[in-house]
Amino acid sequence: MTNGQTEVEGTPEESITERPAVHLVGRTLEGGWRVTRRYDPPPGSTGGAFSVGYLAERDNLNLESGIELAFVKALDYYRWREIDASQVVALNIMTEAFLFERNVVAECAGRRMTNVVRGKGHGSETMGGGGGLDQVDYLILELADGDVRSRLDASAHLDAAWALRVLHNVANGLRQLHSAGISHQDLKPSNVLMFPEVTKVGDLGRSHWQDRESPHDGLATPGDPSYSPPECQYGYDDPNQVMRARAADAYHLGSMIVFMFTKVSMTSSWIVNLDVNLRPSAWGGSFVDVLPHVREAFNDALDDFAVALPEECREDLLLLVRELCDPDPSIRGNPRAGQRTGNRYSMETYVSRLDLLASRANLRLKRSLQ
Repeated sequence: MTNGQTEVEGTPEESITERPAVHLVGRTLEGGWRVTRRYDPPPGSTGGAFSVGYLAERDNLNLESGIELAFVKALDYYRWREIDASQVVALNIMTEAFLFERNVVAECAGRRMTNVVRGKGHGSETMGGGGGLDQVDYLILELADGDVRSRLDASAHLDAAWALRVLHNVANGLRQLHSAGISHQDLKPSNVLMFPEVTKVGDLGRSHWQDRESPHDGLATPGDPSYSPPECQYGYDDPNQVMRARAADAYHLGSMIVFMFTKVSMTSSWIVNLDVNLRPSAWGGSFVDVLPHVREAFNDALDDFAVALPEECREDLLLLVRELCDPDPSIRGNPRAGQRTGNRYSMETYVSRLDLLASRANLRLKRSLQ
């Protein structure tokens, strides 16, 4: 497994003319990367609808094994009909999105972000499939052991120290992105990737880049709707794009805290507590009018969440989630940070608080094993 994906054996059913992006196995890409196997998302995964995943390797004498591994994300232009009836319009949308993600990944790699998945290269392969769509653009990314769900699914009981360290890494990944003017906007379990010594945030395709033209800025919900915050669920649009994106990142971090201890997102937790007529799919009024009901459902969800938390860190985690996931984006986040820096959604304080909680939990775990 890699980057949350499982191996696919066999020859693709579609011919190279029909779908070039599924025929990269055996090719040598830019930088000497040899494509060895194809990967597809496992059941229940979201995202990656317009790309095909591969495993690649290249010689690297600096490594003990002599072989460096990577993940290849290849853009599948033959899915253009799912975007727009006009091929020209659809291909333009796909190309712009690819170039944006490529540039974001390169920016993060250049800044050596320790908790963001690192890009290793990019390129374009001409497949000779004909039809004018034989070009396959691709990104080469460092290879993960899998996403956070793989470890959660493998164990019925996980110690709080591990979960809190994962969350600290995620918060630091967001902090690193924000320091470069980038907001993720689509943080969810499948985008939290496991490496031998660290956890990293991946899949930057839906991000917002401050002072740059971001292709998904016009969407009411840039990321996965099933994980999006209340304001996105109800179509509320903050005219300040930067604050809107940072508010979403704060909410997603809080939702990850909930998920790590319950395997359920914060969004599904509060929606299930709402009257069916007040849920986003049924509500026809304004966000302001439904907000008091959402807050009530949010408080009920917090009560349910509290039961799943270790007693020794329950109050601290409840406070974190209450701040990060507040249904009202205007008061979401840390009020002291807002007063001090003008940015309620600053990740600095959450990195510190999660680091402290993780260190305390790790100390308790060591004492219990003595």
